Amino acid sequence: MIRNPISHKNVKFLYYAKGTYVELLRKLGHKKSRENMARLVDSIDSDVLYKRLNYYNKLQPFSNEPNQGVLIGDIEMPRKNKTYYFDLIEFTRYFPNTSRVNYQFGDITKVPEIPTLLKSRPIQGEKY
Repeated sequence: MIRNPISHKNVKFLYYAKGTYVELLRKLGHKKSRENMARLVDSIDSDVLYKRLNYYNKLQPFSNEPNQGVLIGDIEMPRKNKTYYFDLIEFTRYFPNTSRVNYQFGDITKVPEIPTLLKSRPIQGEKY
């Protein structure tokens, strides 16, 4: 029997190591990621970008209330759901810590009433 040299535990260790590194950069206020993302967004055709954004955000009308959500800088690592947390900070690191975000961890089966970052989404209904 041939054994896989990279076991599930080793891969998970690398994932957590990367997540911890990203968390450290976030806590130190690393701005290079945001600068790189800004350059990338500037290089994309705005029609293509909005089409992609509208594909993922099916909520209408969009609310842009300033006090909605949690400050990105205030998001803390939970005792459970660390994988969801690392996925969240992988993308929120491109925004200033003063930006706000709504997020939900776990297997979400209902469409949130407000724009919310999730790792899963319902696969049925008129919004999809």
